[in-house]
Amino acid sequence: MPDAHFEVNYAKSGDPRFRAAIHVLRAPETMLAGDIAGVLVSIHNGSSRPLRPDSDRRRPLPFR
Repeated sequence: MPDAHFEVNYAKSGDPRFRAAIHVLRAPETMLAGDIAGVLVSIHNGSSRPLRPDSDRRRPLPFR
């Protein structure tokens, strides 16, 4: 499994309430319009608020 950790540098001028970064770890090399495929991403929540992705298809992976 790819390493889910990545470095994040947020702009100092941005609103800190809305800081999030997404790093794609695994995805198909090509996707045509209308295709559906699984994608593995790592999400860094850089804000002071909880981040709750709104999707019934997400499956958190167990990290140690």
